[in-house]
Amino acid sequence: MAQRWWRTERGRKRLAEIGDIVLGVLIALALGAVATWIGWQIDVADARDSLGDELGEIAGQGRFRERTYPCAERRLDQVATILADAEKTGRLPPVGPIGEPVYLSWSRGVWDSAIASDTASHFGREELDNLSGVYEFVDIIRTRTQSELDAWTRLYAIVGPGRPIGASEIAELRAALSAARQANRQIAIAAARANQTIAAFDLPLSRDTVEEYAQVDPARYCSAIAPADGRPYGQAPQDGALDRVLANPITRERIGVPTR
Repeated sequence: MAQRWWRTERGRKRLAEIGDIVLGVLIALALGAVATWIGWQIDVADARDSLGDELGEIAGQGRFRERTYPCAERRLDQVATILADAEKTGRLPPVGPIGEPVYLSWSRGVWDSAIASDTASHFGREELDNLSGVYEFVDIIRTRTQSELDAWTRLYAIVGPGRPIGASEIAELRAALSAARQANRQIAIAAARANQTIAAFDLPLSRDTVEEYAQVDPARYCSAIAPADGRPYGQAPQDGALDRVLANPITRERIGVPTR
């Protein structure tokens, strides 16, 4: 009976060679997997740091919206009173600029980048779910922010030196007033929920960024409607916004980026 080949000296050597090759492949695969895992952990750590800055901005903006929420309600109460009086008299009184809603960036670029690069999928499941929840609230805020600005723009139809007004226009303005109130409330609620989620689940957060928003003076949003100043009809929110932007430019120093 012929001896089986793997029991021969040559066969044993061949098996040893094959074993070395297989072991080498397994080691290479294992090292590659470890290297890939380490690479993802580095990416996750970097993303978490960047998300801390972005969530700090979201949290700071959210708290600012909470602070200015009653101011917007009071301003809209004043508009409601003006419309009620105009309904009785058939005329709008002279009305100065009624102000504007708080308009903030509500950035989500870091989160979008983490998703697009697949880095987000390497977060822990609970952290990933909680982060997703925060950004769902941000999406609500971003959508309602545009609705809010549109509603306030329609309300600016009352700003001017005084004129007759009919019942149908008053009804349209009251619809805009309700839309502005609802947007203010939904934004404030979503902002509060986002902050609660960040705090409850200890998500990454730059407290320095939050503090920057705590130092912003809300007076511009909390003052009463301005007296009429002779402006013609056709005004809009954000008067003087460009001057404020130019007076407070974005610089590397202000956003904490080292100068080159």
